[in-house]
Amino acid sequence: MRYLRTISGNYDLLCDYFSAIDWLSIVHNNPSAIQSWNAFVGILNDAVGMFVPKVAERFHRRKVKPHYPHIHRKCAAIAASKDVKTRCPFTFSFCDDSIEQLSPGLAR
Repeated sequence: MRYLRTISGNYDLLCDYFSAIDWLSIVHNNPSAIQSWNAFVGILNDAVGMFVPKVAERFHRRKVKPHYPHIHRKCAAIAASKDVKTRCPFTFSFCDDSIEQLSPGLAR
């Protein structure tokens, strides 16, 4: 994926480019608001493409593990020890839901 490197753009040339455009003729040739807007956006995209460099992303974003509350992690740890009935202080349905989210297949 490529991103605009806006800090390295040549904004003086961009300003000169916009100053050289005959805006009245663009509005005259595109009488409706939508046509004028589309013409303006096209000119703007062309100008940005010419005067603002694009760079490739240099790093790979690592996937972030989901964060579960302490209670959910504790229930999953208790379930992994196979001692749910004696050590789990929560209702069994709560533990089963938590366990299934954290460790699929451990819930009874």
